[in-house]
Amino acid sequence: MTENQIIQQFIVSINELIKSDFSKYEGIKYVNETYVYSSKGVKIIDGAITRNNEIVGIFEFKSQTKQHHTYEVWEGLKDLNLSFKYLVISNGIYFKILDTDTDKIYDASSIPELLDILLILPSESEIDRVKAQIADVFIDCANEFFNEMPVVLNHLTKTKIVENLLISDGGYYYLSDDINDLSNFENIFFSNFFEDLKPDELFFRYTTLDTVFATIDKKSIRLNGLIGDE
Repeated sequence: MTENQIIQQFIVSINELIKSDFSKYEGIKYVNETYVYSSKGVKIIDGAITRNNEIVGIFEFKSQTKQHHTYEVWEGLKDLNLSFKYLVISNGIYFKILDTDTDKIYDASSIPELLDILLILPSESEIDRVKAQIADVFIDCANEFFNEMPVVLNHLTKTKIVENLLISDGGYYYLSDDINDLSNFENIFFSNFFEDLKPDELFFRYTTLDTVFATIDKKSIRLNGLIGDE
């Protein structure tokens, strides 16, 4: 078979496996060829695995998979406007899987083995450990940048942060299910920055036109820090 035929056979096989065991793969989909934005323009992602419509991993098909340096491929994808935990490099038969959180590389030589790696859920102890680490980052940054704002420091306690952190189906940690709920932990945090604003005062957000359209469409505002953009 040609390289393209092998990849097409992989796509057929992974979809058949997902459909064959609904209880095990409930909410799981393989998406073929997805268009995403990067700083260099539009890029086609060869494929993606999603859980309940959240991307878990993306695929890059390479004919000489074993010879490709996984970290080099990852460096070329870091500017994608896309969140995902796993990068899979494959020729349709063999799979190299990079955990983008830990930089650990896994190998798989079958589709069931591949899915077992991509879809593993963290244990409660692992979730607690990561939440504590995230809380420590919040607190360190708050102490460095907001040390003259006690109202912010009082809000960002480790106990409060850990209690309010949630984990999504895709394995991402976040602080709010409903950005429109002004009483949630995240919105109270941001409101602390504007408590001294007078009714006639204005503040400005500098952004791209694409983000303006997305803000209007989604009715929410995205705020990124330097660390989050790296």
